[in-house]
Amino acid sequence: MYPASYRGALFFADYARRCIWFMEPGAGGVPDPARVQFFGATVASGDYAGPVDLEFGPSGDLFYVDLVPGTSTGTVRRIGYLGPIARAAVDKTDPGLGETVQFSSAGSRGDTPTFAWDLDGDGQFDDSNLASPTRSYSTAVNVTVRLKVTDALGSAVSAPIVVRPGNTRPVAAIDAPGASLKWTPGQNVAFSGRASDADEPGLGGSSMSWSVLLQHCPSACHVHTVQSFAGVESGSFTLPDHELPYYLELTLTVTDARGATDVKTVKLDPTVRLKVQSDPPGVPLSLDGASSTDPLESTRKTGTPRAVSAPEAYGDLRFDGWSDGGAPSHSLTPAEDTTLVARYRGPPPQAPLPPPPPVLPGLPQTLDRTPPRLSVAAKRRQPTLRTRVVSVAVRCPDEACTARASGTLKVGARSAAKAPGPTRKALAGQRITLAVRLSAKALKAARRGAASRRRVTLALSIVAKDAAGNRTTARRTVELVR
Repeated sequence: MYPASYRGALFFADYARRCIWFMEPGAGGVPDPARVQFFGATVASGDYAGPVDLEFGPSGDLFYVDLVPGTSTGTVRRIGYLGPIARAAVDKTDPGLGETVQFSSAGSRGDTPTFAWDLDGDGQFDDSNLASPTRSYSTAVNVTVRLKVTDALGSAVSAPIVVRPGNTRPVAAIDAPGASLKWTPGQNVAFSGRASDADEPGLGGSSMSWSVLLQHCPSACHVHTVQSFAGVESGSFTLPDHELPYYLELTLTVTDARGATDVKTVKLDPTVRLKVQSDPPGVPLSLDGASSTDPLESTRKTGTPRAVSAPEAYGDLRFDGWSDGGAPSHSLTPAEDTTLVARYRGPPPQAPLPPPPPVLPGLPQTLDRTPPRLSVAAKRRQPTLRTRVVSVAVRCPDEACTARASGTLKVGARSAAKAPGPTRKALAGQRITLAVRLSAKALKAARRGAASRRRVTLALSIVAKDAAGNRTTARRTVELVR
């Protein structure tokens, strides 16, 4: 037997979404596509099996067959109506005296159900038969409220709700440790906190309980209990080791004399992030065995030695030192999130060229085939996802030139769009700014990539041309952020 709302309905399922819906009948008893309702999800045991077939059995019960992705494992399951469900909710559990409290039966189910409330805590369901009644209380005494839902197959009683009229909820506060703590497995960490309550000025350690949970998240997170403490304001525990990725949650729960609680949690991360990049950008660097001309980032457990390496020369550039003062190749053990910069210096500036000799009549001229010198400066991270523009400063130190900038948008390692830029003229030594503007399509792709936590960059190409047509090209990579 099913509730009346399901009778004559068309049931259908989606394997990928692992859900079942039903289409209520419309005029003439024909299923109406405008009256589709969600029936339920089919994930039963964490195996992410999806329904592949729906069938009605001889007794009228609905059956479905599920299949675990990538396997031949499946299960036949029966969907039966087991009677009504009672769920009670309240808009406030600690109202003021005389304040109106709104109750709700939302989420309750039944075949033409009726409702009965016990709103005064006397155990009798005789205070209201409305689906969503209201009540006010004049006495500062806890009241246990329940809802009974009844249909043709029986009745069900909701979980109790405790209403505490005239009560002020307590407030919990964790003083130590803070979320910024970078810790090493085996380290002993002290914790402390406070409890306060306007109704109970003396609320202290006896009202406090602590728990330390380890969240292990290889895909979906699961919890390991590390330790718990009851009735103390402070204490200490030893930080555990575990397979990455994982983190700890230190939770403080404060409970007042009438049972109201407040919960505060601090997340403790056992990892340190190390990022390396070059100045100017584009020099190939190594971090923990990985190499790239783009900035590198790696996360390891706190206390793990890390290896970085930079070439002593790259093209015309010479190594000028790491920001931590280390050698070109060295190890370090960062205690907090750190960004290391490998600094490089260019060749010494050239002396100005003497002016060319005058051209004598009747003598052939010597063609100038020397490409112009080009100086380029661009911030390595620019808020282009907000401004839509990447800016680069350009200068031709020795002569007038025409400069042009363009770029290729990359989302992760994939090229997503081209970004043409402007062409401008500059006098000798004059510094000009070229602005490469993303198209609406490119900006959309960049924002979508950033939202999915992929690195978004613009690979710039800057071309300078002198009066004789000689060209010089420089390249820079800019990370696009908000």
